[in-house]
Amino acid sequence: MLLRRIIAVVLLAAGTGCGGGAAPYEGKSDKELEAMLADPSPAVQAQGAHGLALKGPEARSAVPALIGVLQKGEPVAQEQAALALGKIGTEARDAIPALTEALKSSAWTVQRQAALALAAQGAQAKSAVPALEKLRASPNRPVREAAAEALKKVR
Repeated sequence: MLLRRIIAVVLLAAGTGCGGGAAPYEGKSDKELEAMLADPSPAVQAQGAHGLALKGPEARSAVPALIGVLQKGEPVAQEQAALALGKIGTEARDAIPALTEALKSSAWTVQRQAALALAAQGAQAKSAVPALEKLRASPNRPVREAAAEALKKVR
C-alpha cells in the first residue's frame, strides 16, 4: 500500500512540472479533465482531479464524476478528488455525504482533504459534524487540525 502511494505521488509530481514538460492536465478543458477521472489509472484520475481543482467553481459540472472517484478510487485519486470538491466550494454541496464518508478512510491524506473540503461547504455541511468530531481524536495531527478547522466553519 505504501509503495503504491509513493509511486502515485511520484507520478503526480512528474506531471506537475518536476519532470520538465507540461503537466498532463495543462491546457485541458473541463470535459477532458473529467474524462481523465474515468481512466483506470489512479495516477491519471489524480491528474484529472488536480486539473479540476485548479479550475475551482468553474469545474462544478464535474462534481458527479469527482464524487465517483472519491467513493471508488485509490487514495491518491480520492485525495485529489476531495481537493477539487473543496476548491469548487459550495457548488459541490451534493458531495457532502461522500465527503463525510471519506472521513472514515484508512488513508489519513484522504481524511484530511475531505475535512478541508467540508470546511469549504460551511454551514451546509452540518450533517458532517459527528464524523468531524470523531476525527478530533485522530492520532494524526494534520487530520486533527483539518477536522478542527472544518468544525469552526461548519458550525
